[in-house]
Amino acid sequence: MKTALLIAAWLTPALIAGVLGWTGIWGTGSALVEFLIPVPVAGGVLHVPSFAVLLGIVLFLGRRTGSAARWVAVGAFAFCLAAVAAQVDVERLGGWLFTDYQPHGSPLRLDGNPLFLFIATDAFWAGVYALAVAPSPPRAAWLAVPLAPLLVTGIAVTDYGTGGPVFTIGGIFQGPSRGRVTEVVYTSAAYDESLLREWLASKPGFARPWLTPNAEHVALVFSNSLDAVKSRRVDALAGADTVGTFCLYEEDQRIEAHPGFHDCFAGHETTLEALKRLTAAQQTGLGDDIDRWAAQLALCRGVEPPAERHFDIERVSLCGTVARSYERALQLAIGRYGEDSAQVAYLRSTAEDIAPSR
Repeated sequence: MKTALLIAAWLTPALIAGVLGWTGIWGTGSALVEFLIPVPVAGGVLHVPSFAVLLGIVLFLGRRTGSAARWVAVGAFAFCLAAVAAQVDVERLGGWLFTDYQPHGSPLRLDGNPLFLFIATDAFWAGVYALAVAPSPPRAAWLAVPLAPLLVTGIAVTDYGTGGPVFTIGGIFQGPSRGRVTEVVYTSAAYDESLLREWLASKPGFARPWLTPNAEHVALVFSNSLDAVKSRRVDALAGADTVGTFCLYEEDQRIEAHPGFHDCFAGHETTLEALKRLTAAQQTGLGDDIDRWAAQLALCRGVEPPAERHFDIERVSLCGTVARSYERALQLAIGRYGEDSAQVAYLRSTAEDIAPSR
């Protein structure tokens, strides 16, 4: 009986994970096989500690039938349900209880933690074995079994609701034009610039346009509506639930804080918009291609690439491209207009303007 129980205990978590479609801890397609292998390169190695405890309980019950043994079943089943409860997605359940968010389906969802799965299944088999070989515990003692998961979940959810401000990063919304991005964050806090800045400082790689080539200006919107964040309702961002808005600009790495909703994009040109404006303003009389070159020079005047990560800053990246394309632009102009043309003379006169960047 002992051998059969231990074999069943080793197989159970692998079978459960396989049925639920879990992937392996180390990136394999299925946890079914990986959880069966007790070596460091496979997920089964995490099963060894709780399985060793189960083995100890089986050996203990094989030698004792006294008052201590009668409590093993209650403790094992309580521990089993507590391990299951520890896998509850507290953020999802807490959001359902304390915010306006109503998730589709059950608010209870397991997060797929293999360690808790191993503990739960081994505790279950320990309880089964204890019922088979040990004296029955008092009926009142069985009340501890349902209380254990309620206590674990209750503490976690209570901490979610009362343990301080909650922050949940939502989605990314593309702005009205290229280079403009809106990031949304749910928070349970009221507007407090110091608090919001402190949270943002704890996320050094988040929402910084100067660290990504995909954005120049970022509007970081903090909202008290988790439903609006989860459902990606852009129209709700300008509503009363918006706590504050941080505007982040890559050209000077400035972070502006505003209470409520604020339009971070009005009055701030992106590189593409500035280039279009400067191109329209150029009147060299030498052709559209020369006007575009003059506009690029005007845009890049005074721009020096920093020592690191300059390709993440749009204007610096563009100006680096302009500097590297000077010789090609000159050769194209010679081929199109001739060596002694005014266009070629103009391009040669601009060589010193881009020299620092080349």
